[in-house]
Amino acid sequence: MKLVLSLLAALAVTIAACKSRAPAVVAPPDPARAAIGEWSVSQLKGRPVGAGKAPWIRIEDSGKLSGWAGVNQISSQLDAAALSRGEFKPSPIISTRMAGPPESMKVESDLLNALQDARTFSARSDAMDLWDGSGHITASFVRRPAR
Repeated sequence: MKLVLSLLAALAVTIAACKSRAPAVVAPPDPARAAIGEWSVSQLKGRPVGAGKAPWIRIEDSGKLSGWAGVNQISSQLDAAALSRGEFKPSPIISTRMAGPPESMKVESDLLNALQDARTFSARSDAMDLWDGSGHITASFVRRPAR
């Protein structure tokens, strides 16, 4: 009888000890980490980007945004703290000022507008979407292969 009571007491202490432990805290994933890298434009405002060399952007750890918009090189700075919250807040985008074929200039203009209009983003390992303030996708990207 003493053995049974001892085992029950030990079991009660073990159960109480297990319940008193605080659950492990797991930090939520940082959206900025998923966005870092090079991305090729796949769609602008729901329309596929035409054949040929697709424009691309690069997002660095520091929030620096750079790339090629179809004719010109572009550069901006993203608010790194906002990026960690899933917000997309670029500084004014600067670019070189070369002219190109009308269709390339249209894609470039659409990309620059999509980047400036974006307010939030969602990034996965292989794809990223930018969303405007109304909840519409302004641009979609696929991750560029490592070079």
